[in-house]
Amino acid sequence: YQNKADQYYYNILAKVNFPSNIEEAYYETFVVQSDFQSWTNISYKIYGTTLLWWLVCSVNNIQNPVFFPKAGTTLKYLKPAYVRAIIAQITNT
Repeated sequence: YQNKADQYYYNILAKVNFPSNIEEAYYETFVVQSDFQSWTNISYKIYGTTLLWWLVCSVNNIQNPVFFPKAGTTLKYLKPAYVRAIIAQITNT
């Protein structure tokens, strides 16, 4: 949508869908340590950048990233070796 400052926002979570049956060879798991661990913090711990929080949410079918995951939650994440190829596929569609 467009706001008053003519900045545009795109809800990537509404457009990117990953299958629920991703082969185990492509992902690993991450256990949330605290109820206050944000998606950007999780992204940083996994990928070394806060910018891929949306990828973690998408793989786990998280539709509302406003809420943090609960401590003890196990999340799937795509192995870093596959991220570049997947982002290239997303941007080419």
